[in-house]
Amino acid sequence: MPTAERTRPGNVITVIILTWLAAILDVLGGVIMMALSRSSTFTDAIEVSGATVLISGIVSVAVGLVTGVVAAMLGAGAAMARILVSVVMVVRIAAGVYSLVLLGTGGAMSAVITLLFAVLILALLWNKAANRYFTH
Repeated sequence: MPTAERTRPGNVITVIILTWLAAILDVLGGVIMMALSRSSTFTDAIEVSGATVLISGIVSVAVGLVTGVVAAMLGAGAAMARILVSVVMVVRIAAGVYSLVLLGTGGAMSAVITLLFAVLILALLWNKAANRYFTH
């Protein structure tokens, strides 16, 4: 008997694209933070040590790489990837809040983008259409 192929709903496609975009932005943002960690002008302006900015950049790159791996799994249609993406997005929310608290206005734009992406991805990943797609 032939098996019916699942049709990926538009919101799942959007989640895959946003998850990849989030991964790319995390890696780029992390690299920029690591470079800025050496700038006393930058660290003085945000009143955070260079070591703290460096560590934040390294964490951002690591989160971005993990996000990319789970985005690839999600793109392959793996149901487990939905849970992994959700976990990664919760971590991204925590990282965004941490960045807001730690870096203040110096990292506000990046942190807000991180938070918005994560919330949007979770909303799209756990709606009716996505539930049907991942449970069949």
